Amino acid sequence: MPQPHNQLSRRQLLKLGLASGATLAATLPGDSLWSFTRASVFDRTSRLSSPETPAILVGTARVDITPTLPSPFDIGVLEIADNICQRLFARMVYLESGEQRALLIATDTAGILHTAYHTLRQAIAQKTGLAPGQVVINSSHTHRGLYYNLDDQALLSKTEFQVVGMENWEALVSRLAEAAEQAMSSKQPAVLSVGQGKLPELAWNRRLLYLSEYHERHFNQRRKFPIGTTDPTLGVVKAETADRKALAVLCFYACHPTVAEPGLSGDYPGFAMAALEREMGPSCTALFFQGCAGNIAPNFRLQGAGGTTLAVDMVGSTFAARVEQVLVQQVLVKSMERITSPPFVFGRAEYDLPLVPLSYGPTAVGSVPLGRWFEPPPLVAEYQTGSIKDLEERFEQAVATFDRSLLASSPRNTSASYQHWLMMALADRLTLAKNLKEWSRHEVQALVCGPLCLVFLPGEAFIDFGLEIKQNSPYPYTFVSAYNDTTIQYVPDPIAFEEGGYETGPWCYSTPETGGVFVTESLKLIKALQRGS
Repeated sequence: MPQPHNQLSRRQLLKLGLASGATLAATLPGDSLWSFTRASVFDRTSRLSSPETPAILVGTARVDITPTLPSPFDIGVLEIADNICQRLFARMVYLESGEQRALLIATDTAGILHTAYHTLRQAIAQKTGLAPGQVVINSSHTHRGLYYNLDDQALLSKTEFQVVGMENWEALVSRLAEAAEQAMSSKQPAVLSVGQGKLPELAWNRRLLYLSEYHERHFNQRRKFPIGTTDPTLGVVKAETADRKALAVLCFYACHPTVAEPGLSGDYPGFAMAALEREMGPSCTALFFQGCAGNIAPNFRLQGAGGTTLAVDMVGSTFAARVEQVLVQQVLVKSMERITSPPFVFGRAEYDLPLVPLSYGPTAVGSVPLGRWFEPPPLVAEYQTGSIKDLEERFEQAVATFDRSLLASSPRNTSASYQHWLMMALADRLTLAKNLKEWSRHEVQALVCGPLCLVFLPGEAFIDFGLEIKQNSPYPYTFVSAYNDTTIQYVPDPIAFEEGGYETGPWCYSTPETGGVFVTESLKLIKALQRGS
């Protein structure tokens, strides 16, 4: 029977983020994006019984990391912030149980790459006595935050270009180390609870923009997760004292923060965490941990409203309201599960990732305009093998031919030119290629406690790998966070390398096997922690 003209096809629904299915959740009936009534989370009184004697110590800290202005943000050079829409923060929670210790830090940053990441963890370790491997530093990946790439800055040190303001960087190191010490010194007995909600209407698989129906027919049969897959799960972990004082709320969700206010901003995660802290009271620190959002962006329906403070307010309010609903259900329907089997176990595992920065397609080195990767159908990658010398020559040429007039004339807080993107993409690729053996060594970190499992990965992993880890984890509440050390950039699923598209272009150094290493190593670590080893 012919489809009625007013009935949308599955693909049209997918493009609007409205399709339902095994891995694609529909917007709930009557639950439009902004229609929430924000419930108070304070009306608890005597309806909850007293918790068991806490066996976990929890401490928190929140520190303002807003840079002095003007300051480069995102990938810098042409992106210079001269106004602040939201102040930027690093929020942290310290957990201790016997010999087990972990410090989880959530930052309003675009990215923290190799040298910067390890420098921060070492500074925190020296200040606190923790081992660097006991510290997790997550970037929300807000594109209105700072991109701490000291290695690119070193490449550009003899030019007028700036990626990192070094005074702001030194201030960040000092502030995070001092805040970590504060979090540890504020530790007190606490109990944990865990729950999860759904936020299907925000996340949208952006590869639908430039993948045709041909790709859907041709590639889905070989995919673990079909084109358009998202993860609507909103993971929530709460720490509170025996007298019900909220200490921390940890939120796990996978979606790029690219709603994008016209200035420095934590984007929707920053707004949402501030809203939660106002609702929960001054004792509570709210932390956002970005999930496997390499191919996940805010829903297409939001893009028309994007680029404004109002849009960030709307999305952030929705996020905070949904978290509050999960917390309130602890009282109303008890969907939050109190963890009664402490202590927790925290661990890490190192492994070598297959990375190939010297194998690249035409956009990575400027042979084809970058914008072509956002147009349907995609430009299928034609990979070639290069050399460090070739990359050095291309980078030096990009620097030499850069239109310096753009430095003065480029509008502030806006998308940079193609010249800018090419130069910085070459810089990122070149620094990795020069240090490939050392920088191929990465880690997965994980924490298990009762029914809860938290997994922390590096890079911009595709949603597929987070879902695969969840599906194979023995823990009912498994939440996966990526963007912890963003050196390796995009980690697409294997089929994406055949399809092409932006994520397999200038900032991709992975192979079709790289993401599988994430899954394998994560599950091995989870099993080891489950055994208590």
